Amino acid sequence: VIFPQLKRDLLKLTTVDLIELEERKSLIKLSLQPHNFKNTKVIGKIMISDYPIKPKKRLIVVVAFVTGLILSIFLVFFMEFIRGAKEEDAKSSN
Repeated sequence: VIFPQLKRDLLKLTTVDLIELEERKSLIKLSLQPHNFKNTKVIGKIMISDYPIKPKKRLIVVVAFVTGLILSIFLVFFMEFIRGAKEEDAKSSN
């Protein structure tokens, strides 16, 4: 009665468990290869500029002014459109 159980356990060990352990072993081997754990490398020297780039303050101010001007004109036209629509609505309801 004990021998069939032992045979099943031996068969399971040799087929299922052994295959799983071999797969885990191969995965660990793959993960230990150099291209998997070495993720950074210095390619060349660091370039430092003698004259660093500064933000162009005049350009930023001019672009902000022009954008503000265009948006304010659009806002005035939109407000006039709304006011005209209200007046037209009031005339049609009378």
